[in-house]
Amino acid sequence: MSEHQTSTLMEVLQSVQRAAASDFAALAPITGGQSRIQWRMAAGHRNERYTHMVVKAGQGLAGEVLRHGKWAKLEESGAFVGGQQLRCPLMLAEQLLAAAVFPIPDPGGSAQPLGLVYVGRRQADSYTPNDVARIEAILPELASILKVNQQRISK
Repeated sequence: MSEHQTSTLMEVLQSVQRAAASDFAALAPITGGQSRIQWRMAAGHRNERYTHMVVKAGQGLAGEVLRHGKWAKLEESGAFVGGQQLRCPLMLAEQLLAAAVFPIPDPGGSAQPLGLVYVGRRQADSYTPNDVARIEAILPELASILKVNQQRISK
């Protein structure tokens, strides 16, 4: 990824952070055939631990979004999926009390998302439908940047 693309992605990620009144936002791009999905960049991070975290389908909040392809949120009180409380290492590492994860849909129509966006707050303020709408409005911009990057890599 070029320096210009990285800079542009960071600007869009920061706009997601602002649009949702979040303290933290992170991006995990997904490229075809990639076995390890990691958070590659973040805005509002307190440490670099996010760079070492791997997203696995079905594990944690991001893993549930990856598996089901739909956004999800988690608050301090915790959420129960299949009778088990979701534990989210990113929330612990960044001291977040509320979080939401969104798949970045492929504008080409592929079922595989181009990546995941993670937003979080360090106060126990839940994400509202208006917050969700503002975040989802920015996802196509992220998708177009990631799609261009994928096309350059595959050539």
